[in-house]
Amino acid sequence: MTAHEQRRYAKEASRFQRRMERRAYRIAARVLREWLQQVQDAVSGGEGGPASAENRITREAVYRLIEEIYNAVGPAAAEREFHLVRERVRFAMKRESVLFSAGFFSRKWQELMRTLMADKDTASRVQQITVTTRRLIRDALTRAATDRLDIRATARLIREVLGGRAMRNRALLIARTETTRAANLGAQMGAESTGLVLEKVWIATGDSRTRPAHRAMLGKPPIPKDALFVVGGRKMKYPGDPAGGAANVVSCRCAVSYVPKMRNGLPVLAPKPDIPQRLAAGELMQELSEETV
Repeated sequence: MTAHEQRRYAKEASRFQRRMERRAYRIAARVLREWLQQVQDAVSGGEGGPASAENRITREAVYRLIEEIYNAVGPAAAEREFHLVRERVRFAMKRESVLFSAGFFSRKWQELMRTLMADKDTASRVQQITVTTRRLIRDALTRAATDRLDIRATARLIREVLGGRAMRNRALLIARTETTRAANLGAQMGAESTGLVLEKVWIATGDSRTRPAHRAMLGKPPIPKDALFVVGGRKMKYPGDPAGGAANVVSCRCAVSYVPKMRNGLPVLAPKPDIPQRLAAGELMQELSEETV
């Protein structure tokens, strides 16, 4: 992938990322509004009273938020990358394949989600969101008690802390961070579904908001699919990989692009593809052979 191709892909990836972020933001904003309402109900005399307010935000609720965002973003990213990889070997689909519709990627994604929701990185993200939200509520209630605010004033303070601009900013942060992880995991799944041997390239946005360590990845040659990028001294599988730490992950807008490994002008097939990969690779090779006849 040339530097020009990387820049073009970065623009396309940025448009896709923004579209997915808007989708994720709507989900995050809706859920945060629901949490705000639950906390206000507790403060206003609901079951358990103000003392139960922070416990209205459960780890299970945060898991559901992240899972909903991932399900909205991941399959779309998988389908997009699947077709991009095929285009990169000069293949244009001449017929629609039922197997590789969005429904196929949704089913594959559900398989991945069961593993993803159980891993320690997701647990850490859930814990962080839960603890931060509870701390905001606890600090607001402590301030209300110190200032001897009545129920109405306390509810107003809760709205200031969890609602309005604060809620919008928090929803955007959650949406951007989780979209990057979900989109890049989805892209990997979609690329692997082609049944081809792949390399990958880190695609940085390259604007004034891009981290210097991420901008330094521009123009770097592809590395094997299962190798690790070294970004700012940290080893990462893809943009948004929790192994990179918060300094590399929070609000990251980078993307990963997969490039088929070529030999004698043809893509190299994966050595042990599963059944869907064999079908995809077989269809691809048949179309390529027809084009050369």
